[in-house]
Formats: sequence, structure tokens, C-alpha cells
Amino acid sequence: MRMDSSRISIKELQQLLRYFSTSTYRARETNPVATEAMNKCIHLVSLDYECSYIDNSTGELSSRYPSHLIVLESEKHASSSEQPSTIYEGTLDAAKMKDAISKARIARCRSRFPVPVILFRGKHICRSSTLSGGPELYGRCGFNFLFSSSGNNSPSPPSTVEHEDDLDEETEIDALKPGEWPLFDKVRNKDIKLLKMLNIGTIIDFMVEKKKIKFGVYVTSSEKVDKENRYNDFKILSLPYPGCEFFKEFRDNTHCSDGLLYDWSDPQVDTGLDIPEDDFLSQLKLDWSKYQKWDLTELTKNYMLLILSYVHESNDGLLLHCISGWDRTPLFISLLRLSLWADNLVHQSLSAADILYLTLAYDWMLFGHHLSDRLSRGEEILFFCFHFLTHLSENEFSLLRPRKRSPMVSTSARHESESSSFADFDDLEEKILYTQESSVSSSLSSSRSEEQPVVYSNLPAYMEQSQYGYLYFLITSLEKSADIDIKISSTQKLFWKN
Repeated sequence: MRMDSSRISIKELQQLLRYFSTSTYRARETNPVATEAMNKCIHLVSLDYECSYIDNSTGELSSRYPSHLIVLESEKHASSSEQPSTIYEGTLDAAKMKDAISKARIARCRSRFPVPVILFRGKHICRSSTLSGGPELYGRCGFNFLFSSSGNNSPSPPSTVEHEDDLDEETEIDALKPGEWPLFDKVRNKDIKLLKMLNIGTIIDFMVEKKKIKFGVYVTSSEKVDKENRYNDFKILSLPYPGCEFFKEFRDNTHCSDGLLYDWSDPQVDTGLDIPEDDFLSQLKLDWSKYQKWDLTELTKNYMLLILSYVHESNDGLLLHCISGWDRTPLFISLLRLSLWADNLVHQSLSAADILYLTLAYDWMLFGHHLSDRLSRGEEILFFCFHFLTHLSENEFSLLRPRKRSPMVSTSARHESESSSFADFDDLEEKILYTQESSVSSSLSSSRSEEQPVVYSNLPAYMEQSQYGYLYFLITSLEKSADIDIKISSTQKLFWKN
């Protein structure tokens, strides 16, 4: 049941954004804002889930992952009628998982191994980077051997680069020789063992390349081109999606994604859309062969429809990844979390402000998104995430029921607990007037009575009656008030028009 009160205040959201826009998080981070963000995420998740935690406070597992990895084991409030469990729910052992991670971590780019981040009906939705290539794999093996032999328990080698298309320092290493393939096989098998421990059945790859090439060297690989077919046990979806650099065009296009087309003729683009012929996908009624003609809005919408279909229909978990796993991956993980939350299928205790804090802090900041670097380059992929929420409020994205409600305008129904958290933000408080309604459950949660999403009025017409409208409104308002260098002046008339 959705709670009326918010545990997160506007000031806390502003503080988080100020820190996030100027600093890039590391697991060893001791800044009080970062530490508080980690603790708040643990608290917010634990309201609805039984959790265990994997310690990464020294960065020993991955330097750009959270200091504590939250492993969702089961839902606290779900009954057998509300959420049918699977044989997988509650079976993850944090100690065994950490051991498996330690053995598999170098199999993936920048040691960004698969991590479960969303639990839906007993299925883990995970995130990671793509597979590491030979240069990085052998570079990290050499680094680990050097420090293990000296008795130093050091984390993975530091990287000075911040951009997804840049390389770690190991890229100067020569390509693999035939005799070196056994290590490849060993490491890949450790990665597969971890995936199976997480009960992942489907891998979704957003790369536009088969392998990432820099200076003529393959620096990353991917499951879809594994020559030994080691990943044949998994269903692999290739959903090529523009990298973070494309979102500079989104910014330069006055933050409008409609009509914005990616250049698929770029020589670096050497892979195409490839999805299995699953029966349930026919219900989407999409001509996937035309994906290169879709603008950024349609591409994102159709990919989200596909991902939600697999989340709903698949019996196993999912893994989402791009190259490094800190731009395109959090975009879709965040949208997926918010979509399921709006359906009241995950994080049922969290208010809009709570879920906003959780997705900003955990999905983006604590998993290493380089917001300050992206802002300096004008690559506003995080802004696009919240810009896109108005599209996600459409009924076709709901796994539960239509999201739009009948208008119920009321100025007296404001909950004191929520409005008090906005007390220092008069402009926002004056604009948001809301009420709440109730209804019975849908066919997916039979005989279940629950509170419906909050209904907001006095917002632009296309944003009314939607949890997403509020989140979208809130994030743009926060950016405006927190002096964060995200250029929204050109779109203010869109958000603030009468």
C-alpha cells in the first residue's frame, strides 16, 4: 500500500543533486552526503524487502559500485494471492554470492559484474557492464597477481577516464595469442556461474557495437559475439541504443526527443537489432525492422515496451547492460523501477519523493554515473530519463491497469506530512494540489484493495493525473532551484505554461 507521507524532503533531494552534479562517487567515498545517500537507500529498500548486503566499502569488488550492494531476497508485504513466489525467491546467499563475484568480477568491463537491483515476482532484474576484452582481462589479472603476491589486498586498478567510450590503462596490451585462451574460458565460465546463481535467463545488450574498438584493439566484447558460444543457455537480445554522447544532440535540440534521429550509418555501428521470436512479443504489434527510422522518443518507448514484456512474461531474471553500465544501463533500470513503482508492483511503501531519491541515488549516483562529466560535455542523459516519464505514463506501459484517473481537483485534500516536506519550496507547494482516490484491484491482483496513485492538478494538461507527471515536474523544479548546470531555460515555457 502506498504510504501518504514522504521520508525524503526537498532539502535532502537538493543536497543529493548538488553533490551528484559536482562529484563522482567511489565505493571508498567518505563524504557525508554520499554516506547518507547509501544509508537512506538501504533504509528505503528495506521498508518493502527482506535484504542482505555485500560489503564493498573498500572498493575491493568494484571501485565504482555502491559501498554496500543491496541484495533483495523477498517482499515483506506480499501474500500468496498478491505475488506468486517462484522457486528462486529468497535463495540467494550473500556470502556465496560475494565469493562468486570475487571470482567472476574481471570477466566484465571495469569489473562491473552483474548485480541484482530490482526484485519483481521473485525474479531478479540485474545490471552490469559488457564482457571485458583480452587487453583489460589480462591487465587486471596481472594487476591482481602483483598485489596478491605482495600481500596487498588492493581493489581493481584505478581508471583515470570518465567517459564510456574511453579506455582503462590496460588498452596498450597486445591482442591475445592462441595459447592464452584458457584464461578467457575460465573467467567467462565464472561469469556464467554468477549469472546462473542469479537465475538470469535473458540478457539485454544496448551496445551499438559487437565489440568496442579503440586504436585498432578490441577492448570489450559481448555475449552476442562469443565465439565459443558459452552464453547459449541465455536468451540474448541486441537492442542497439545511442550512447551518452548522442544526448548532447538532445540538449541542443531544446531538450526535444521527438524527431531526433540517431546516425545508424556511423562506421562504429556494426550490430543491429536482434530479438527472439517469442510469441508474446507479437502482442506489441511493432515492426522491429524499422527501428533505425524511429526517433529517440519512439526508440525508447518501444524498447521499454519490449523490456516490460520480458519482465512480465519471463520465468527467469533479466540482465541489462551497455558498455560500462553507467549511462544507458541506469537509464533503463531507472525507467523500469519507476514504471513498476507506478503500478504499485515494487517499493509499495515509497512516496514519489522517496522513489525519486532512491533512483537518483542508487540507480545513478552510487553505481558510478559521471554526472559532472556528462554536464560538462552537454550529454544530458539523466535529464532525458525524467523528460521521458511523461511518455511512460501512457496506459500501454502499465502491467497492472490504466494509470490515468478521473480528474478530482481539491485544494483541501493536501496531506500535511507531504506538504510539510515542501514547506521550504513555496513555488512547488503552490503548484501541486492533489487528492487521492481508491479502487479495487485489477486482474493481476485479484480481490486486492489498494490506494491509487496520487492525482495532481494545476499542472500542464499532459502531465495531470499521473505519478510520472509529478516526478517529472519535481526533478525539473529541483534542477531550477539547486543551481545545477542543466540547461532548462529553453524548456521552461513547456513546464510552466498556464
